Amino acid sequence: MTSYQADLWQDGEWRTSSLSVEDLSELLRQGVARLKEDQTDAPLELLDLLESRVENVDVFGPSVTEPKILKKVSDQLFQDGVRQYLLDGHTVEWVTGFDHLMDKAEMLASACEVQPANLFQQFRSVMLARLRTVTGTVQTTTKMSIEDREKRGLVPDLQENSMLATNPITFKKVGRDWAQFYQRLVSLRDRSLASVEQALLEGRILCSEETARGDRLFPPNLAGTLDQHVGRGGIHYLFTHGLPSSLLHDLDDLPRLRGEAKAWIEKVGKALAANGKRATKAQLLKAARKRFHLTMHAVKELWPDVDFPGKSQSGAIRDDQKVSLSEIMEIE
Repeated sequence: MTSYQADLWQDGEWRTSSLSVEDLSELLRQGVARLKEDQTDAPLELLDLLESRVENVDVFGPSVTEPKILKKVSDQLFQDGVRQYLLDGHTVEWVTGFDHLMDKAEMLASACEVQPANLFQQFRSVMLARLRTVTGTVQTTTKMSIEDREKRGLVPDLQENSMLATNPITFKKVGRDWAQFYQRLVSLRDRSLASVEQALLEGRILCSEETARGDRLFPPNLAGTLDQHVGRGGIHYLFTHGLPSSLLHDLDDLPRLRGEAKAWIEKVGKALAANGKRATKAQLLKAARKRFHLTMHAVKELWPDVDFPGKSQSGAIRDDQKVSLSEIMEIE
């Protein structure tokens, strides 16, 4: 039975052990084991851990592309052009640069249950360690298919080529299992990149840029492809799973809150009319915004559907009809 070397977290320290595929898979899933870099056999079976996880964009957080929701999030995250790190007593975790973006995405996709870990990076480290043990290289000017490389047991020399190089010419002969392991890693990396790009477009990962006027949020539809993010400075990312629960709760309850705000404005309008009082549109919208914690944009959109006696009445409000904002807020 094939076994693999791993470090296990036991009694507050890491201890090396030799484990079966079944045992190690479970411990890696929990995040309480780290795969040792030096392995005799290619851990192909362990890659199955990532196959079902790499395209699950839900782990990055909810989508906030709906315009009203996006504006609410933007208003709270960027105050006077300053990117916020604390909302409602909750730390907001921004990551800076493409490499940190991918590390965070892969850590979330790894979905370890006990301790966070980047399983993608662990497997890449195993591959790199294996390549370091192989001396000598094979060079070819003939473009080879993936199938040909696997059949010949060849993997690009990563000291000479990027892991994502499309046409490498320098290879190391590592054997068929390791060549297959490498190609599966490349496929997982490609799918991971696609998932992050999808999450940016869906507003599950928010992107901000430093400008002369302060930080600003990229609308998700303008976030662009990942190729445009590599090597670009002054770019920061926020996974929406890390937004404060109070804000996410508001997002989930927005339709209900809008309905309650509309009903309350109508109730206030009727109560004021019954007592010979009037409030301005601005007063009613401001009161609803404060009472239901909605954006001004959201309450303004309610106004055309609101109906109460005297809503369409024009002309200046007489002094004896006027009410203060605090009096409006007290109406239940």
